[in-house]
Amino acid sequence: MQYLSWKGLAHGVGRSGDLTAQQPKAAGSSLIANLCKYLAVDAIRMAGFKNCKDCLVIPVCTGLSLTLIFNALQQLDKKAGRDRKVLIISCSW
Repeated sequence: MQYLSWKGLAHGVGRSGDLTAQQPKAAGSSLIANLCKYLAVDAIRMAGFKNCKDCLVIPVCTGLSLTLIFNALQQLDKKAGRDRKVLIISCSW
């Protein structure tokens, strides 16, 4: 069952100590990582950042990705002169 969720592509990310290095034993993972990078750069350019030449796409778990987003929002608040202590999120699924 676990194999079905990751399709056999989990091997290889960052095994050499460099997240962006090509992995010879994980050609599929390396190909998908490069495809994701180019799609992300294209999306960034479409968002108006025309000078973007490169980016780094890193696979992270849900908890870490939410932490990174909330920290970025907190920094934006501080730059805007607000210092909020509470963040309320509402989801209706």
